Amino acid sequence: MSYDDYVKTKPSATWLVLTNCEIDLTDSCVKSYYGSKMPTEIYVPVRSVNAGRTNEVVHVVLATKDKEQLATLSEMQNLDSKGALSWILKNRQRVFCQRSVSGLVEFGVNLKDRDRQRLSVLLRNAAKDFIILQEGAQPSIVEGLGFTIAGLMILGLMIIYIRRSREPSTVDI
Repeated sequence: MSYDDYVKTKPSATWLVLTNCEIDLTDSCVKSYYGSKMPTEIYVPVRSVNAGRTNEVVHVVLATKDKEQLATLSEMQNLDSKGALSWILKNRQRVFCQRSVSGLVEFGVNLKDRDRQRLSVLLRNAAKDFIILQEGAQPSIVEGLGFTIAGLMILGLMIIYIRRSREPSTVDI
């Protein structure tokens, strides 16, 4: 679906492919190891291609480990204030990338509340219900089946325990 359609309907799908998107590395947040300047993951606001650069509310944040984007961000971090504008104009396609984004929406066990809270503070114009889309992640049938089987086994053990604890016991006199 297009980014604009997503913003209008906000479906509860956990795996999304959004078209007509622009990712903006100038507003991104960096995740790195303590003491390291090299980013390991970046959180990039996703906007509509049609929206322009006005104060648009951020509804989707892309969590990516894409090597090209990490390299572009590293180059941007090493720029001085004088050469930054000319470098960004020269590399506009790399900094403001128009493309489709896809991945799993972080939720449940995978959603790190601390990361979400930090992003809501750091990102300008973040919607209260923004989602974090883990780029390239796809639903796993094996993982889903594993959790289902484990849940059924736990339920079975609980039923057995409850039945045994309710059985009358005999007392010899």
